[in-house]
Amino acid sequence: MLQTDAEKQETENVASSAQSPFIRILKEPLLHFILAGAGIYLLFSWLGQTESEEAVAENTIVITEGEMNWLAESWQKRWNRPPTNEEMLGLTKQHLRETVLYREAMSMGLDKDDIIIRRRLAQKLEFLSQDLIQPEPPTDGELRAFLSKNIDRYRMPELITFTHVFLDPDKREDRTLDDAKKLKEELISDGIVPSESSELGDTFMLQSYYPERAESDISKLFGGEFARSIMKLEPEKWHGPVLSGYGTHLVYVHALQVFPAPTFEQVSARVAADWDSEKRERLNDEYIASLLRRYNVIVEGEEPETDQVTEVPK
Repeated sequence: MLQTDAEKQETENVASSAQSPFIRILKEPLLHFILAGAGIYLLFSWLGQTESEEAVAENTIVITEGEMNWLAESWQKRWNRPPTNEEMLGLTKQHLRETVLYREAMSMGLDKDDIIIRRRLAQKLEFLSQDLIQPEPPTDGELRAFLSKNIDRYRMPELITFTHVFLDPDKREDRTLDDAKKLKEELISDGIVPSESSELGDTFMLQSYYPERAESDISKLFGGEFARSIMKLEPEKWHGPVLSGYGTHLVYVHALQVFPAPTFEQVSARVAADWDSEKRERLNDEYIASLLRRYNVIVEGEEPETDQVTEVPK
């Protein structure tokens, strides 16, 4: 049977009155507002706590037991004894001071665009990589081949003994070379011995006789060109004129000692050390090459070209 409108309304009123008071409360807009506000408060409270914890961590310096041991070991290596309590306190204070300054410098961004810091960090990584690189021990054959390839590195340098006569261009001016040629003819024709020849030249600030000197030693005294020139001169003869930074010289070579190539047994320790050094350097170059492959390098401008910059020594 169909219900009248009045009956339907009465039925709805009865159903509404039968609902639980809890259900009615949940539907209240005021409750929704309170719950939303509490959620927002809890969220900001949690975020604030996280930020506070991070701030505490940033403002906390922990000097670990490992760092204390490192400070003590560093002192031990330097002074061959452990630090006293007072010295340990001083080391710890210095370490703390450096840490505080480091953190403040980093927070201020002082590490950015600083060429000195860039170089120090790059050097530190390079030193670290070199320490970690451990080449396989070389075989005897590899070392002998290395010696054969680099034999001049281990050969004893030639030693020359010579006397020179100096002619000062400041005094003689345009006549210097002519005077040198005439004096050379005198020395040869008159058979003047080298020990008496110094009286014939001009005053020289250094000595006139040099026994058993290597080319490198002569180069430091007279210059590279003079040293290279006299090492090629025939012994027991007067030569010249030979030029140096000081002026003009006539040179008598008493003797030139040339030493034979060393045997492997004589230089094996040096060869092994040099082989290891070159091997480490090559492996380090390969490591840097592997790092470069991670980057897309662009060099702006005409010179140098990008390929030249990124090229690694072979």
